[in-house]
Amino acid sequence: MQGVVPDCDDAGKYEGGFTPHLSVGQALGVEAAALKLLNLFQTSWKTMSFPLNEVSFIWSDNPPNDVFRVVCTVRLGHLNL
Repeated sequence: MQGVVPDCDDAGKYEGGFTPHLSVGQALGVEAAALKLLNLFQTSWKTMSFPLNEVSFIWSDNPPNDVFRVVCTVRLGHLNL
């Protein structure tokens, strides 16, 4: 995969490697509401399965340009390395 997106080299920057994660959203100044939602999700979360056809790599700059942008999309199962 590194050959497909050579600029996405975060795995080498951390001793334990990079842990992929899913960001569902961002918000500023709503800590109480966010904690309430977090508690709700943690008590009612259920495992789900779904097909995954592509992965989009996102990037953001420092404020005020900290809006995430898709910089590359890789279709899974269609890689020619």
